[in-house]
Amino acid sequence: MRLCAFLVLCVFTAFTVSAQEVVSPEKAGLSAEKLAVIKTAIDADIADGKLAGATLSIMRHGKLGYHKAFGTRGNGASEGPMKTDDIFRIYSMSKPITTVAAMILMERGQLNLSDPLSKYIPAFAETTVLVDGKLAPQANPITIEDL
Repeated sequence: MRLCAFLVLCVFTAFTVSAQEVVSPEKAGLSAEKLAVIKTAIDADIADGKLAGATLSIMRHGKLGYHKAFGTRGNGASEGPMKTDDIFRIYSMSKPITTVAAMILMERGQLNLSDPLSKYIPAFAETTVLVDGKLAPQANPITIEDL
């Protein structure tokens, strides 16, 4: 779970951190003591072999207060120390990122989980399903919750 949350955070910050200047954690409103706890946890996962390496970037109030690399790349030909600008394959991690975005929209009242998908993408208004080898209209529309 910790790794999943870490990867989500990496993806969210990856696009904005490259142009940001790193400020001290205190200037960004971060606790140096709590950052040390995070660093210890990442270092422990690397020491235990759960991770070869990782990067962590934390922004608060629009300021990049933490931007560090840990461990090694650990992927054969390009193995070496991890760098903050290394690129990662995230595979199916787009699913939790999309879910978090949907939950934020739901909290803001801009999206309901019971809404039909066709409310947002009209092409899904008349979808069909395969029943006994033949296409038939579906009994219920696809909802945001279904996704």
